Amino acid sequence: MTEKISSYDKIARHLMLLPDWNVMQQEFAKFLDSLHVTGCEHTMHRLYSASREDVSTQFVVEGFLSATPIKIVVDSLQYWNVADNFPSGELVSEAWLNEIVDRHFGKNKRQVPTYFCKKEKLEEKWPPLARQALIRDNYEKVGETVTRLRAEWLALETSPEKMAGRAQCYELYVIDKIKKVMIQYASSVSPEVLKTALDEYCAHAIMES
Repeated sequence: MTEKISSYDKIARHLMLLPDWNVMQQEFAKFLDSLHVTGCEHTMHRLYSASREDVSTQFVVEGFLSATPIKIVVDSLQYWNVADNFPSGELVSEAWLNEIVDRHFGKNKRQVPTYFCKKEKLEEKWPPLARQALIRDNYEKVGETVTRLRAEWLALETSPEKMAGRAQCYELYVIDKIKKVMIQYASSVSPEVLKTALDEYCAHAIMES
């Protein structure tokens, strides 16, 4: 029994025969080469199970797609792989993928028949098909990229840079909390009183250490 092919799948096949699709393939390959884990972002979050605040660390992945900067922030790259967790939807935007639709659909019906489909609907159907094709056609390169990014993430995960960033995030959080307490009493006591309180605490802490 012959499998029924939708009109949108047929249009996708025509789009993938265009020279512009070859250009997109080349740009995607360059994009994979440009991707790197570039650093960490640290924020405070509430641990309700422990009734305290803790530092949350996320990792920044950046690159360039057709000269457009791309940045995503992820909790971990531990389980990234080509088939499941490579975040192609976040990295390769619908807007970029739909540029080929905008240039050709309804304008060159010999090369790209419309099959009476609407452009707006095609712009919904095309991106997932295009992403699948890009990953399929560059499967080995995507795999190499994921392996490299995971190695970069692991190096950063265990780095002094990450530990120092987490410590600084917590220290800034504590400073902000102390400032808020001081502001709370700033209207009722002089700055000298607040300074005395801090000095006495510091002196006590030094003696106890």
